[in-house]
Amino acid sequence: MKVLTSSQMFSAEQAQVNRGMSFTRLMENAGSACARAVRERFASLEQSRGLICVLCGKGKNGGDGFVIARKLALAGFNVAVVEAFGEPTAEDSILMREKAVETGLVPEYFWGEENAKNSIESAAVIVDAVFGTGYKYREDERVRAVFEAVNASPAKVVSIDVPSGLESNNGDVPGSCIKADITIAVSCMKPVHILNPARVLCGEIITVAIGIDDDIIDGIEDDTLAVLTPAQAKKIFPRRDLMANKGTFGRALSVCGSRNMQGAAVLAASSALRCGAGLVTAAFPDAAYNAIAPKLTESLLLPLPSNEAGTFSSGAIPALLEQAERSSAVLTGCGLGLNLHTKELVSALVQNCTKPMIIDADGINALAANIDILKNIKAPVILTPHPGEMSRLTGMSIADIERDRVNVARRFADKYGVVLLLKGASTVIAGAGRRDAYINVTGNQGMAKGGSGDMLSGIILALLAQGVYPFANPGEVTGNWSDSLKRIFPFILSLLLVLSLLGCKNAPLKNSKDQPPDIPTAFTADLYIINGEREYEAKYDQTSLTEAQLEFTSPATVRGLKVKLSGSTCTFSYGNLTFSADLSSLPQSGVGELITKTLKTSSDTANTQTVHMGDAWETKGTVSGVDFTLRRGDNGLPQSLEIPKALLTAEFRNVSPK
Repeated sequence: MKVLTSSQMFSAEQAQVNRGMSFTRLMENAGSACARAVRERFASLEQSRGLICVLCGKGKNGGDGFVIARKLALAGFNVAVVEAFGEPTAEDSILMREKAVETGLVPEYFWGEENAKNSIESAAVIVDAVFGTGYKYREDERVRAVFEAVNASPAKVVSIDVPSGLESNNGDVPGSCIKADITIAVSCMKPVHILNPARVLCGEIITVAIGIDDDIIDGIEDDTLAVLTPAQAKKIFPRRDLMANKGTFGRALSVCGSRNMQGAAVLAASSALRCGAGLVTAAFPDAAYNAIAPKLTESLLLPLPSNEAGTFSSGAIPALLEQAERSSAVLTGCGLGLNLHTKELVSALVQNCTKPMIIDADGINALAANIDILKNIKAPVILTPHPGEMSRLTGMSIADIERDRVNVARRFADKYGVVLLLKGASTVIAGAGRRDAYINVTGNQGMAKGGSGDMLSGIILALLAQGVYPFANPGEVTGNWSDSLKRIFPFILSLLLVLSLLGCKNAPLKNSKDQPPDIPTAFTADLYIINGEREYEAKYDQTSLTEAQLEFTSPATVRGLKVKLSGSTCTFSYGNLTFSADLSSLPQSGVGELITKTLKTSSDTANTQTVHMGDAWETKGTVSGVDFTLRRGDNGLPQSLEIPKALLTAEFRNVSPK
């Protein structure tokens, strides 16, 4: 997932406008998406009538706030607007203020009025829509007073895009600012959301889509940051073949430990084993044998000559180089100790090893005085320094490194042709010649203890040994197609249930005066289906209420699979393979029964209720024993559909009538 600066985000918005969408529409989409996130997170306030106070600035972020206030009020929430610095000046924001006022449901107050003060103090939730991504810090007593009032309130604070007072493009905290419990990132995360220390003030990050096409975001080629989502991470890991053996998953060599730091060798080797390496050889100084050997029962042990300090002696180098050539990947540095012998050992490995290598801890310290040897490496190298080790490598102070972590990592990786993993609360991963850098926003302060780095190095060693290389494109998952089809067939059937439910007619309405529009008979959409912890992507093409076609585009296990539903006949195709099934002939049990009944009763109107929510309609009901919630826009086009019984959620994006 790309992380964009304010200028990159504006370029993306402009590109979408060039395709026919107005900036006003983008603002409406942004406010609607943010309102939906607030509504879902604080659903209980609809019944309790707790106040949601929307604090609006004069710019476009304030315009988003007026949309949020209008949408929440129309959905039945108790809402008030406080204008922090007077009426809006941006043209789109003026329009959105007028729309909010026209509803008659959104009282507005101005900062300094008693009602404004009471709204801030009594609110259950404060929506911060004061300043956005274009804000530049300046000293201002009135601004500070607004921020202090919000921070003093017991309300939950939800900031729109950026907590007001912080700058979007960096992690600095230049002065007073709003401290958010939740920040809703509009379209994409921004650097402020992932860089310290500002990241802490953003609270939980929720990202919402506003209608900017994915290819526009993907096409931004300037220097960018990125975070890895769980769904993306899952695609990276190789599938373990049923017929595999230990040799399939690589041979890992861990060159770690010493008499006084034997735990590092144990943690690194154990981590490599736990993360799937087929064979792990733990090489360590023989002076530490009695401490290390009893704790490593799965690893192959390679005790080598040690010196008086209990570290490797230079006499261990020939055996290590020989073992390295028989390995798939090599790790060195954890608990190695630092002296003339270990410096010679690290230098020999760096200059002679032809296998991917991780260098950590004392391995990094050993390089500091002779760093230029990295320019002559014969295989990919990953360095994993913490800020102190990075300081020794670069000669920079820790404070200067922490102030500019991303660019420091990028420059070092480019200069020495390596992958650099700069550890810390927001770990930076940079690669030579790359314009992107990844930030790891996971983890917590419980990891701030000795041994965490050794485990990380062991994990990376295991992945390298299995052929998972930094920044490489995820490989296609291997395996027999018929086996894959058997695994996903129940899911496909459940998905067809989702598609057939789209044809349900509307039941008599409750809580609404108007009949919602029919779902268009023919439309196309990008379909995102969440099944448990897995997310599937597909192109969906509906030609009638009983005929639809979709083509999966991810994950790799179903890429290239096409499914066509025509009447009660379902056709699967994959390359030259074709498989057809008459759903009406399936055994009358489980999902098959549900689908058969649903297909035959697509006009079933029993137990359904549709409610109008501003610019959207929500239908909840039960068809053939299946509970569902269908959300649509005022144009009748579907937005999302949830089926709790089947544990499926379908989200429709880029929907277009045919």
